[in-house]
Amino acid sequence: MGFLAKVVPYSVVTLSLEAVRVNEAQGPLTIGGVQKADWIANTLTVLELDGATLSVRLDRTQNDEIPLSQGLTIAGVAITELYWTNVGQAGKTAKIFVAWVD
Repeated sequence: MGFLAKVVPYSVVTLSLEAVRVNEAQGPLTIGGVQKADWIANTLTVLELDGATLSVRLDRTQNDEIPLSQGLTIAGVAITELYWTNVGQAGKTAKIFVAWVD
């Protein structure tokens, strides 16, 4: 892994929850219109969950799974990867705000 791009000002991740995911890595984020493979953030907020279920693990699949709910904020911890898990939910999406806040 090379230089980590701080997620500034922010990235909004939109996930279709129709397909099943089990610890699926987020991978690159689009930051200011540019896709970055190596990124670091310290804030995550669930903007929309559409009544669906979704969980995340931070940085490694061995870390504890965090169930998400609309409005939930995770802050103050360095995040370099997100691993998503959800059951298939027809017509459901999630929007997640990801950023580096100094």
